[in-house]
This record gives sequence, C-alpha cells and structure tokens, in this order.
Amino acid sequence: MIGTIVTICIAFAFIFGLRALTGYRGLSDEARREYHFRREDGLLDSRVSERQFVKAYRRAHGPRGAVYIALTLIFVAVMTWPLLVAMEWGYEYLWRWSGQPREFEPGYLVWQFMLFGGLIAGWAGSAFLGARVYYRRIAGSLEDELAKIG
Repeated sequence: MIGTIVTICIAFAFIFGLRALTGYRGLSDEARREYHFRREDGLLDSRVSERQFVKAYRRAHGPRGAVYIALTLIFVAVMTWPLLVAMEWGYEYLWRWSGQPREFEPGYLVWQFMLFGGLIAGWAGSAFLGARVYYRRIAGSLEDELAKIG
C-alpha cells in the first residue's frame, strides 16, 4: 500500500516536473519579444536592461507552482519510508516504557491506526512546509518586479 502511494507521488512529481519544463522552455524568448515591444512603444523605463526585464518576466510569469509541487511530492516520496521506520521505532519504545499494555501491542489495530495517522500527519507537514517555502518567495506581478529594478 505504501509503495503504491510513493509510486503515485513520483508519477505526479514527474507530470508536474514536465509541466514546469515546458512552461519555462520558451519563456525567455517570449520575455525578449515583450521587452522589444515595450521598448519600441515607450512603455518601459529606459533604466531597465533586457537581462533585467527577462529575469523579472521569468519570475512573474514562470510556472513556479509546478516546480514546488513536484519538489514537495519528491520530498514526500523520499521521506515516507524513513518516517514510517522512525514512527515504528518511537511507538515501540513508547509502548515498552508505558508497561507494554496488550491493547497497544505492536501489530494490533491501535498500533496500525497510530502509524496510519502519523504517516498522514507527516505528509500534511511536508505539504505545509512546501507551501511555506513557495509563499515565502512568491513573486508579484510584472509591474511589481520591474518596480523593484527601477
């Protein structure tokens, strides 16, 4: 079951990674065309170079969401097995220190439920961390990015 979930995470990470690659592929050329169009029409500050404009354009219009989703799913897939092993180890020692009650014995339903809940909490924590990193470095609109330059 866990192997299937990890495989699904890797498959979705691959799909979002492809989405990010295709999204970034022509973005620099599109930014250069937009730069020359705005320069010819006088819609751009003269202090902004083409390199600065391309960087701001890529930051404002790039598929960052797909990149962060793919990275978060890879992190979840890689950390699932170590998280599960750490929880089993921790729960076993907690069970031993609590006097080894039969209700919480390894392999019983309560034990399995605790592992299941802990695994879901670990995945939710990973998604939370991925979202925190994404929103910490979020870009504004193109005009906001250009205002930072000029």
